[in-house]
Amino acid sequence: MEDFLREITFDCKTLFRRSPVGMVIAGADERIIHFNDAFCRFLGYSAEELMGKTITEITHPKDFNRGMQELKSIIDGAIETATIQNRYLRKDGTIAWGEMTICLFPNERSKPLYLLIMIQDISECKDAEEKRKMEGERFRAMIDNAPLGAHLYELTPDNRLIFIGANRSADIILAVKNDQFIGKTIEEAFPKLVTTTIPDAYRDVARSGIPFNMEQILYSDDQGISGVFEISAFQTETNKMAVLFRDITEKKKAEEALQASERRFKELIKNSTDSITILDKNGQQIHVSEVVEKMLGYNTIELLNIPVVEQMIHPEDQAHVQEAFSKIIREGQGGAQYRHRHKNGTWVHLEAWGTNQLENPDIRGVVVNVRDITDRKRAEAENEQLMQRLNQIQKLESLGVLAGGIAHDFNNLLGGIFGYIDLAHAETTEKKICGYLSKSLNALDRARALTQQLLTFAKGGTPIRQVDHFFPFLHDTIQFALSGSSVSCVFNIQENLWPANFDKNQVGQVFQNIVINAQQAMPNGGIIEITARNITLNGKETTVLPAGNYVKISVKDCGIGIPEEFLPRIFDPFYTTKPKGHGLGLATCYSIVKRHGGGIDVESESGKGSIFHVYLPALIAAVPVKDRQPNDIHTGSGIFVVMDDEELIRETIQKMLESFGYTVVLKENGKDAVDFFTAETKANRAISGMIFDLTIPGAMGGKEAVREVRKIDVKIPVFVASGYADDPVMAHPEKFGFSMSICKPFRTAELAKMLNRFL
Repeated sequence: MEDFLREITFDCKTLFRRSPVGMVIAGADERIIHFNDAFCRFLGYSAEELMGKTITEITHPKDFNRGMQELKSIIDGAIETATIQNRYLRKDGTIAWGEMTICLFPNERSKPLYLLIMIQDISECKDAEEKRKMEGERFRAMIDNAPLGAHLYELTPDNRLIFIGANRSADIILAVKNDQFIGKTIEEAFPKLVTTTIPDAYRDVARSGIPFNMEQILYSDDQGISGVFEISAFQTETNKMAVLFRDITEKKKAEEALQASERRFKELIKNSTDSITILDKNGQQIHVSEVVEKMLGYNTIELLNIPVVEQMIHPEDQAHVQEAFSKIIREGQGGAQYRHRHKNGTWVHLEAWGTNQLENPDIRGVVVNVRDITDRKRAEAENEQLMQRLNQIQKLESLGVLAGGIAHDFNNLLGGIFGYIDLAHAETTEKKICGYLSKSLNALDRARALTQQLLTFAKGGTPIRQVDHFFPFLHDTIQFALSGSSVSCVFNIQENLWPANFDKNQVGQVFQNIVINAQQAMPNGGIIEITARNITLNGKETTVLPAGNYVKISVKDCGIGIPEEFLPRIFDPFYTTKPKGHGLGLATCYSIVKRHGGGIDVESESGKGSIFHVYLPALIAAVPVKDRQPNDIHTGSGIFVVMDDEELIRETIQKMLESFGYTVVLKENGKDAVDFFTAETKANRAISGMIFDLTIPGAMGGKEAVREVRKIDVKIPVFVASGYADDPVMAHPEKFGFSMSICKPFRTAELAKMLNRFL
């Protein structure tokens, strides 16, 4: 028995010492009496250091009171064992978690009882539990603060879907406290979902585990605004499911706005007159808008397969375009104007502006806005031509002022020369001298006509008409214009050609311009045919001229002709195909003929010459041009007043009038002439007539003077003489108080013809 007891004791001690579980025997005062190696390892103390310590000393201060009730109940015998989880202080200051199981270890010989304490190291379990707890809290915080709302549901056996929870984001997104719905069915919690398929879809997910994603309008507020949600539902465990959702209302609005913007942009691009082109970094087109078909005639597929610069850009513009493209790549933006080949072979002027979008992942290219500026270029060219024409007009106006002044002064000089030669011609009886003077007068006639043309060119003006025949006047005018050239002229004139009321100087200028053009059209010489005949129009032959009698004069050449495309514009001012032409010749012809109530047109064919037809109104019932008695001879008597600022003109007219038998009084200005007339009238001395110069620099001229005369005498013949044939007074003298007008310079016979009508 003793051996058996010794053996049992040895085994118990060995089991106590080597047990992997810490074992402690302590008294009722918690002082440690005995312990095993596992307990030493648990706390990191040696056996000597632990001996005599109490359980309280090695327990974490915050856990002192934990388990005291259970320990008291064990000591009192109310319970046999108790299990407590406490923290313990290791020697190194760290904390170890231990699960302590306490039971009584009775001492049969003495009363206080001993406590048998077994401590299992559960530090790792506690750490894992704490970690899981922290992870759970973090996960909960993450779920609560996630931008997604979360709902949890459970499917009951009777197919009821019960709301069991929600995260905080769900409260924020739906603007309600979702906790109030816990325990309710989905239909009770969210009654607006009853009208949708969502409740049944959720039940299918909880039952089958097959997730789904969808977009759904979940609610509408009182203002009729709908909320659109993106929903994901999935099973968490059997018959349980979670729903994640987010409000995408603003996103949908933004998408719809973007789609609307894209539609508008596409419509804008489609209807724009500009083309949008995207080029890669090498200049190859990778996108072209459909506008290009209208702009260049190519479809988009054709353009994408054609090298742009080499085959489409005008050779003169290729270097410029390449430099502009390099600038866009280098500096980010740039532009150019260039010519692009149209599919029909013509060149279209384009203006391009590009921006570098190579770094933009949505584009990856150079975006170029291309605009057709062909019309603008044409307008600019026309504006440039117009500016040139305006400059020409300004120069011509300046020249006109100069020419008018020169012509007026020249007329005054011619007046003196004309008058004195004419007087000498009338006085001489020597046949040879008379011949010389006649030739001089013919030359002076041409000089006078030349100055009148110069004035017409410079100022235009109302025609100063008189009834006369066109021939031989036009014969001499045309021959004079062609003198010295290699072109000859053939005349075919109808007998008894009707007379007309026309301005010889202006009509002469018309035919001079036409025959000069004909001469230039035949640089190697040739023949110009002049045809004149009487015609009567009934109003149906042309829409330009009214019915009536006309003299039709045609000028035909055998020159190079006028191309058909130029014909509609040949009478336009400043339009010319001649390198050195000013475009005024035919425009002047058209203007003069129109002022005479006539018309002008042309027939022409390239290489076969041209025919110009001039229609001028005829006067069949007019008074015969030649008077029954010679009207170039005049005799008279009495006082004649001559007012002119040029002494030479005054003296010339004086000699002419004295040759008719008048006594002549000379005055330099209108005031002196009016004063003399007033004084003579008061003295009852009659005056036969007066000739006033129209313009007196710095003093009263003829227009003002005749008004003063007419206040005294409305019948006395008062004539106006001027070198300014364009002045309205010269065309319609009677409207301004004069009896008749005469253009300087004039011959004695012309003065006699005028005086014979009134004296």
